[in-house]
Amino acid sequence: MMQALLMIALLFFADEGFAQVQLEAKSLYEDDARIPGVIIPLKLSGDILTQGGIAFSANVKSANGADCRIMKDPFLPLIYLLKCASPSEVQVFFKIEKSRQLFELQVGPIDINYPSGTQPLDEDRPPNPEVLRGKDLFSQCVNCHKSSDLRQRTSDQIKNAIQGVPDMKDLTNLSAEQIRLIAVYLGTL
Repeated sequence: MMQALLMIALLFFADEGFAQVQLEAKSLYEDDARIPGVIIPLKLSGDILTQGGIAFSANVKSANGADCRIMKDPFLPLIYLLKCASPSEVQVFFKIEKSRQLFELQVGPIDINYPSGTQPLDEDRPPNPEVLRGKDLFSQCVNCHKSSDLRQRTSDQIKNAIQGVPDMKDLTNLSAEQIRLIAVYLGTL
């Protein structure tokens, strides 16, 4: 696991002489979460960042020309969001301006790829209609449940929950076939 992507010491000229600055860029996700299509947050940290008068910018370069983008998180300070549409090895470049001095922090290479043993869905193949119908039926459940909490639930488990949990009494009108379709959808997660 390589969470800390880079730590760098920068020297810059301050009024009182040269100062050494530690700066770190760290991925907030584990390595296996760096897959195409997923937003990967990167956090900048270091003493220089707590001082005022600093300007930031970032850009990303892909080794194979993949569509990769990076942007500043609009809500969280010092967080940048990286996303690649397809597998690639990328480098992220942060430009930091302090006291009219420009510094560049290079992060990477970051491997954006599918975990071993998996592959992307074949986008040319139409989705399974049972899965789509089950997903649609599951929309009645999302007020109380996240689909990830119920993955791999069987029809019998769902039926028993509907019959045994008072808050689920509104779902007693679901047929056995509809419950089966919900289980089919949950089985794909």
